[in-house]
Amino acid sequence: MFRSFKGVTDTVVGYTGGTTPWPTYSSIGDHTEAIRVEFDPTLISYAELVRKVLEKSPPFMPQGRSQQYQSAIWYHSEAQESFVKNKIQALEEKRNKKATIRIEPADKFYRAEEYHQQYLAKMSRKRFG
Repeated sequence: MFRSFKGVTDTVVGYTGGTTPWPTYSSIGDHTEAIRVEFDPTLISYAELVRKVLEKSPPFMPQGRSQQYQSAIWYHSEAQESFVKNKIQALEEKRNKKATIRIEPADKFYRAEEYHQQYLAKMSRKRFG
């Protein structure tokens, strides 16, 4: 999904937010699966990326019990934190509903196994050849 946005230079699937060292898909521990998005801010802004994320994954969707599949946005600066929290608050006020998405500071990110990278594209090629 993100690779199709003009200005996104790379995406990496991985695990973050937990304490388990070197998690894997089969031993993820308390981490959440995540996508690290690298982008050229002269071509796409952080605000535009957040808007697109919230369109594709609304912040009001029920969270599962598993930490692995929680909706979250991890920020890297105070400016990003402020922007995301303000955006979520505005959406909550507009919908009169509490958001369920987690907003947290970025933590150590562990790259997922190679078979997880570009998973949907790989499955599409395998299926439609």
